[in-house]
Amino acid sequence: MSKTGRITLPAELRRSLRLEDEAEFEVEHVEGEDRIVLRPVVVVRREDAWVYTADMLASIQRGLQDLKEGRERSASEADFRALAEVEAD
Repeated sequence: MSKTGRITLPAELRRSLRLEDEAEFEVEHVEGEDRIVLRPVVVVRREDAWVYTADMLASIQRGLQDLKEGRERSASEADFRALAEVEAD
């Protein structure tokens, strides 16, 4: 570790974890032990975080399952415009 607290990960480890550029990490101190755990994280903009709520992720999983089981239908641009008009009311 450097004087400023920077840690360098070996290139082989970075490659095996597919870490590129300036990766960010979550740092956990393991209570009662002399070790820390680093987990690579992806930072999401606050306005995009709604996608990662439990309800939204469950909805996406249901949609993927519907597609897998052939439950799908086509929609035209006119269909979407009609939906937008309903939402505006």
